[in-house]
Amino acid sequence: MREIVHLDGDDRDVITVARAAARVIRPDRDTRRALFPQLMGLHRGRRSHLAAPTVPVAGRSAPARVWIVVWGILLTSGLVAASMAAVALGPPGRRNASTSADQAMAVAVPAAAIAIPLLLVVLFLPVPRGKAARYGTVATVPVAVMVAGLLVFRLLVGTEDSRGFSAEQVGLWLRLTLVVFVTLVVLGWRLNRLRRRRSDDPRPDSRDAVATMRHLRRTAVRLAETSSGPPDVVLGEWTERLNRLAKSGVNAETIAQARTMSPVAWLVWTFYDGEIDVSDVLPKS
Repeated sequence: MREIVHLDGDDRDVITVARAAARVIRPDRDTRRALFPQLMGLHRGRRSHLAAPTVPVAGRSAPARVWIVVWGILLTSGLVAASMAAVALGPPGRRNASTSADQAMAVAVPAAAIAIPLLLVVLFLPVPRGKAARYGTVATVPVAVMVAGLLVFRLLVGTEDSRGFSAEQVGLWLRLTLVVFVTLVVLGWRLNRLRRRRSDDPRPDSRDAVATMRHLRRTAVRLAETSSGPPDVVLGEWTERLNRLAKSGVNAETIAQARTMSPVAWLVWTFYDGEIDVSDVLPKS
């Protein structure tokens, strides 16, 4: 028996046959002690799986994949532009020693003018599901820290720079970069908050749900192949009990299906159902 078995008949008939199956197995102490707790665990796992709503996995559909790419491009472009705007008036070094003040401003102002609207767009757009919020936080926070450091540097240094910035140039850069920094801070806060909320979401993501379902199915198939007691004795008692149930009015299709299965298998698939009340199926001792 390698596939999921759906039991025929209504819940009452299925449970009636399951009680008979449990009574057949009960004399086999070792099987009973090994099997019955696993049946209850299977039932609880199946019920939890059926009851829990799942979070759809981002990227499963074509529109979702496209949106992740678009959102990522907007965020990355905004962060790159913000970095360029800030670095343009950063500390002088070998890389920018030959860059004049006008050349630095020619990079900083357009970069800031690009960064601000892009970051604002990302700020107000919905964040794709999945790990987008986490990656966005990891990318945004370091850029915000770098911009903050360069702002502090320029506030302390002012126009005293080997490149000869004027007060007007520094003032314009400070205003633009401050707007960039504030936008980065708000964006980073929003992404981090969303990341935490999603990580605390008790609902499993649908990939986890699929993995759980596979595990439950494998467990059920394995348990259904468990043998109990001497085969001839078990089969004889199982057949006798089914005959009695058939005479008592239990659904003929249910009895016919039960005859093709072992009592252990019938119990397993009853408990696997997850929606049938199995509280009084197993004997108390």
